[in-house]
Amino acid sequence: IDFLKLGNLGTFVLNKQTPNRQLWLSSPVSQFLDHYSSCSGSSRFDWDKSSRAWVYRHTKTNLLWLLESEVEQLCGEPISLS
Repeated sequence: IDFLKLGNLGTFVLNKQTPNRQLWLSSPVSQFLDHYSSCSGSSRFDWDKSSRAWVYRHTKTNLLWLLESEVEQLCGEPISLS
């Protein structure tokens, strides 16, 4: 489990789900609510071989793009995770 703590702005939690070959993200911003899961507040990202990126299966949202945009929204500064 990895954490990105932004003080009183919130904490992002990234959890590797090895058996499912997924990354799960819990975010203080999007609360993406995976309607196909009992884990509200977390999003499940699958590895997409063609784009070589972790993507949210239902919307094709790229995990790095989502993290960059949400951290920027919280902090007011652009960031790059790539």
